[in-house]
Amino acid sequence: MQKRFIESLEFPIGEVNQASSSEKGPGRPPFWEMVFWWTRKPLIGARAVIAASLLPEDVDAEKFKKMICLDKSSPHRNNPEIPPEWKEFFSGKKLLDPFAGFGNIPLEALRLGLSATAVELIPTACLFLKAVLEYPKKFGKELVEDVERWGNWITEKLKEDKDLKEIYDDDVAVYIGTWEIKCPWCKRWTPAIGNFWLARVKDSRKRYTRLAFMKPKLKGDEDAIDIVDLNKMHTDISGAKVNTKNREILIDGKTYKVPEANIASRKN
Repeated sequence: MQKRFIESLEFPIGEVNQASSSEKGPGRPPFWEMVFWWTRKPLIGARAVIAASLLPEDVDAEKFKKMICLDKSSPHRNNPEIPPEWKEFFSGKKLLDPFAGFGNIPLEALRLGLSATAVELIPTACLFLKAVLEYPKKFGKELVEDVERWGNWITEKLKEDKDLKEIYDDDVAVYIGTWEIKCPWCKRWTPAIGNFWLARVKDSRKRYTRLAFMKPKLKGDEDAIDIVDLNKMHTDISGAKVNTKNREILIDGKTYKVPEANIASRKN
């Protein structure tokens, strides 16, 4: 049996890994924000493995990288460009993913021109598989326009809801949900927070443009949170020195201490 490109030493595993890692950070695909998923597979990684598993061992490595868009800064944001002479290796092929999860593997199979079948038992996953795989292929651009129109309609209707107005403030950018733990002795509730940072953003020159963190405090007999927004406290934070290990920030000779997490979730 003829070997495939994925078995070749020419397969660009290092470049695929590097491109895959970018999807875990700020460059992650927009639709990943729909729901948190535990074992989400990078799109470019799935694309590279599927394509390399179908192409013969002796294909040109540079041509392969160009086909899966490894020559672009964000490969997953671009559809693969299959050369005409290689289409025979993808045409008529089928992919079965029996544990499809969020659907990244079958999605890349579809982008490569394969027929894909995704199977999942979790109801939530099945719903998102339809949203990611089935409906976009069936309805195309019309679906995008409908989602935008009805999404805006829902947003405006929610603004009119009296109950929601009592809970959410107009000037809040984001809310952070967390579990609370009840002390068995004093019977007070304390939020379990694994990271008190809110923003630690740098520009292309590695200078800080946004720094903010949370700080717990007592408000009467209840726990509360203060927001320490260093952009509002200093006219220029670009020269800030941040020690993430010690959770210290030095700006204009003044030191700020970011609170230590009160729960170590990754150790449990």
